[in-house]
Amino acid sequence: FEKTAVEALTRRLAAKWSVELEQDLKNMNGIDIDAELTNAMSYEIQAEIDREMIARMIQVCLNAGNGVGYSTWSAVSADGRWSGERARDFYNRIVVEANRVAIRNRRGAANFIIATPRICAILETLPNFQWHPVNGNVNTAPVGIAKVGSIGGRFQIYRDTRTEAQVNAGYNPAGAGYSSTRQAPAAVDYALLGYKGSEYYDSGILYCPYIPVMVQRTIGPNDFSPRVGLLTRYGVVDHIFGASLYYHLVICTGLGQSFVPGSAAIYL
Repeated sequence: FEKTAVEALTRRLAAKWSVELEQDLKNMNGIDIDAELTNAMSYEIQAEIDREMIARMIQVCLNAGNGVGYSTWSAVSADGRWSGERARDFYNRIVVEANRVAIRNRRGAANFIIATPRICAILETLPNFQWHPVNGNVNTAPVGIAKVGSIGGRFQIYRDTRTEAQVNAGYNPAGAGYSSTRQAPAAVDYALLGYKGSEYYDSGILYCPYIPVMVQRTIGPNDFSPRVGLLTRYGVVDHIFGASLYYHLVICTGLGQSFVPGSAAIYL
């Protein structure tokens, strides 16, 4: 038998506010600041966990190396005459890599895709793309890492708007007054393919919650300011046979650039 240890780590968030703020918002706007901040911190903790999972998946693919963990698709070499045919060529590449995932893990082909907004736009133009309905009377798209639809009943599509790679070349995240000459990396578009089975353990990376969310409230002894803290403990562990068997990263290049169609076309 093979086994591995799972260590539960802690993630915390806390907030405090003045008594005057709580009174003014309650009397003038009918807003409970305690409930608002608690909901906001709950969302942020979940967003941080989502970000951690995606970052681990991408790192697993990069560590596996070119060909196995990741590959490159270029719009320049796509076998298509116009954007619709190139989008179909990109989908063909996704299907090929998804089937290769099935060969590696012997469990199943990739059944979900996490993609950057530009890649989601390409997938949404496919004729077999099905939108994910938004409940409510306001027609608005989900934000953050959200499900946007499915393709042919085979792939669930998730849009990732918070990837660290989505920055412009030369953009300084610290502001104009930052004196360092370091530049942020150029924007990278990608589609992360992965397989997730029906059982919780049938995945490349396992999220193991220990204490889901614990809320603690107290009052500051010096200024009587209400304070609230959220704590969660969980572990993350790779599949015992290797997390790279379940994922593949397709890095997309040549988007938003001019080129001669068909000059370097490659079929699959």
